[in-house]
Amino acid sequence: YGEIALVSAQPQGGYLFAGWEGLSSGTYEGSTIEVVVMGQENLRAKFVPATHVVTLSASTGGSVIGGGVFEHGQTVNIEAIAETGYHFVEWEGGEISDPNASQSTLQVLGESTIRARFARKVYDLVLTTETGGTVTGGGGYAHGGIAVIQALPEEDYVFSGWTGTGLQDSDSLSTQLEITADTQIHATFE
Repeated sequence: YGEIALVSAQPQGGYLFAGWEGLSSGTYEGSTIEVVVMGQENLRAKFVPATHVVTLSASTGGSVIGGGVFEHGQTVNIEAIAETGYHFVEWEGGEISDPNASQSTLQVLGESTIRARFARKVYDLVLTTETGGTVTGGGGYAHGGIAVIQALPEEDYVFSGWTGTGLQDSDSLSTQLEITADTQIHATFE
């Protein structure tokens, strides 16, 4: 009675100290306090789950859903959404359950900064022809890229036109088109 007792509360992983309950007098701050024992006390330490911020960001070409403030140990759903002409590549940072899936989960064990990476889609432009000449300009193009294609007639042949969609001028030896999907264009020579 009348003695000073040093009392300390230590939270387990994932919890924070939130104060004391049961003291008959005084206000006590901090997880370690000195209490003057004046009789029987029923002292209890209060703990609450820790919260952590999960910050999501996206590179050019997409957006993300799922960031915020979450309790320690909570499993959070995250999603990366690609814009037209882009595709999801991977998640960078944090302990993502499947970093290569656009929809995945994260177990929150601390502050996390996670970035979704997107890249432009690449499409094939296939140019075909038969006897009478050659063509140039085929290959891989990023979404929205402009392909310049050219028909080169062989001696004694004349270019008669291009067949396909999206051509700026189907009768010109050299023309262009915007690539937004795998595309096949045919050149005819007579």
